[in-house]
Amino acid sequence: MTRNKMITFDRGNSKFIYRIAGIIQNGGKVLLHRSEHEQIWAMPGGRAEMFEPSDKTIVREMMEEIGIAVIVKRLVYMVENFFVYEGVNCHEIGMYYLLEADKNSKIFAHEEFDGDEGGIRLIFKWFDADKLNGLPLYPSFLRTGLGALPENATHIIHRDK
Repeated sequence: MTRNKMITFDRGNSKFIYRIAGIIQNGGKVLLHRSEHEQIWAMPGGRAEMFEPSDKTIVREMMEEIGIAVIVKRLVYMVENFFVYEGVNCHEIGMYYLLEADKNSKIFAHEEFDGDEGGIRLIFKWFDADKLNGLPLYPSFLRTGLGALPENATHIIHRDK
């Protein structure tokens, strides 16, 4: 992966991020991840590269991070997300896709497993989709939004404090 092609722009104390994430379900559970040095959970995914369609980005990211092929089912959320991370004001455009993976895939064999992002250990874990309220999951609308996915693609403007 060539990080210089990732769509992220820094301007002083502000950052713009174009992030693509995947929703993988297993029964009533949803797959989340975090880096080993953080306590904040997020949807698996990453940043799109220049001129890369977002649905191709999530397929690439799943292969890079956990070594599995996925099928993109549909777009669920388009999110304009505003938040502060480590003192930096962030403006993130996020595309959240519902994904399908082969039920024989290694990700369904364990409640928790490791992945990799450029040498950084990622922790992947299955969570009950309707019991995310107390979890440090961001963007925070996902704490309820993953329990009942909308039937049609939904645009959300969201601010986390």
